[in-house]
Amino acid sequence: MSKKTLPDELRSVLLAHSLDAPEPDDTMDRILDATVGGSSAEQAVPKRWWTSHQLLAAAVVIALLVLGAGGYALHDHTSAQRTATSGAAAGRYDQAAGSAAIPSTGLGQLGQNNSRNAPLVPIIPVPPTDLPCTSIPGGHPVVGAHTSFTLTSTGEQRYIYEFLCIGTNGARSASELQAFQPGPGGRLSYLSTLVPVSKGGHLDYLAAIPNGVRVQGTDQSGSSPGDVVSVSYVTADGGRSFSSTGKLIARACQKADLSARVVTADGGVTGQHQVLQLTNLTANPCGLEGYPNLVALVNGAPSGPMLSPTLSGPAGGVTTAKVPPIVVLIPGGTAGAIIELGSAHPTCAPANQVSVRLPNGTSLGPIPADLSTCGLDVHPLVDNPYGTD
Repeated sequence: MSKKTLPDELRSVLLAHSLDAPEPDDTMDRILDATVGGSSAEQAVPKRWWTSHQLLAAAVVIALLVLGAGGYALHDHTSAQRTATSGAAAGRYDQAAGSAAIPSTGLGQLGQNNSRNAPLVPIIPVPPTDLPCTSIPGGHPVVGAHTSFTLTSTGEQRYIYEFLCIGTNGARSASELQAFQPGPGGRLSYLSTLVPVSKGGHLDYLAAIPNGVRVQGTDQSGSSPGDVVSVSYVTADGGRSFSSTGKLIARACQKADLSARVVTADGGVTGQHQVLQLTNLTANPCGLEGYPNLVALVNGAPSGPMLSPTLSGPAGGVTTAKVPPIVVLIPGGTAGAIIELGSAHPTCAPANQVSVRLPNGTSLGPIPADLSTCGLDVHPLVDNPYGTD
């Protein structure tokens, strides 16, 4: 093939692969006229000085422009509460397109929409400025789980976002859940608050349902802090208000529900470490969340400080999340929390017991253990008898 006829062949190949683009003939004519100078019949002077590398580069440019003209847009969004009393109050939750994204830590996921000419899914909103982050050491606001649901009457989308504070070692605040709608100019407009931070709940996950969402998490404000509940929120007015119905998933674990022991585990390259294991003795599930409060004992007397809570270490722990998980411990199931040496303390005396208090404040009393009296870390309880996720 001569260089003189290559533009014609390039034209026919690209036209054959761009039938879905709007106005393909007009688009291709404009692009080719601006690059390789139109068809050979229209060229007064054939552009014989183009090299094969230059023609290849022109083909790439044309292909990209054709795909852009076809209207394809890939929208990839990841990853899980404040009542507006005036238009000005609601306005402070609007988020303009192009603002910096806030780290997302939750499990919720916005659906992808890759159809032609589909509106862009709004970007993640900025957390409210009055979350209780200063009450947590190292606390900073983050966006947690988020999801979207469809209004069956109109087909419109509504978006639910979790906001919370996370501090050092996975310390966290309560969750706040807010509803948004897409607005003009790629903005998210605040609609309503499903769950205010004052409720004290910790979100586990969100799931979309028709006209609303199902929320599962722990209730910290009731008579039994740490109960795991599931609540469905449904809107009849497009997301400005929601009605709710809930049910109990699991009561918070109590002393009578559990057996406790500390066992030695093989940590591979980390050597041996200890694991606190809690087994559900009842016929019903029970809920656990966070760090157990552990203090080494020598013959029943406290010796040394409370074990330092850390998310993970060489032996494992919580390695895939930024906060401790919510564990629904099934009947007969065993949860574990790793105990390992945080730093070398060769002069620490040995301990033969450990005092155990659950994250919800329930005391399990002293149990036998072969530990050091100082320099130990404890990781959160996870749904695994070996203490790692």
